[in-house]
Amino acid sequence: MSEKTMSTQPLVTITKSGIVLRPEAVNLLHAYTRYFIQHSRAKLDEYLFDLGGSLDDRIAAEAQQAICRAVDLLRELDEADDHIGRVYDRNFEMWAQVFRQTRIELGLERIEDSPHLYAAVKIMIAMLRAENPKFNETKFIDYINERSLYGITTE
Repeated sequence: MSEKTMSTQPLVTITKSGIVLRPEAVNLLHAYTRYFIQHSRAKLDEYLFDLGGSLDDRIAAEAQQAICRAVDLLRELDEADDHIGRVYDRNFEMWAQVFRQTRIELGLERIEDSPHLYAAVKIMIAMLRAENPKFNETKFIDYINERSLYGITTE
């Protein structure tokens, strides 16, 4: 039996349309890749300097090539991490804006003034939290309850 992970949700989910990586998965990939680079560089240095190896050796060349691929992977992971953050921000703003606009159209002062609409917000909160462990429910509700339609207060 494997050890339980900190999160009850899988780090990687394969769907019909692609692969979903949770932020924790990207963080682990970063950490393991950085460790690989550091460890491999140390071993390559040991081989070259302590054991008298040469950069022309097949072993050294393969190690250097693997390190370069890992460095490239780190750059790609940084891009993926940035993209995930942008998606979370976009989803947060898009759904909060939908509920804010609905609240304003219904003439409600606060989203909590409509039990039915607030129930839908709570369902959306659960969905957003499931995909983003850093999701902030209070910030989401406050965003929805801002006075203006586009977040510019009129007071």
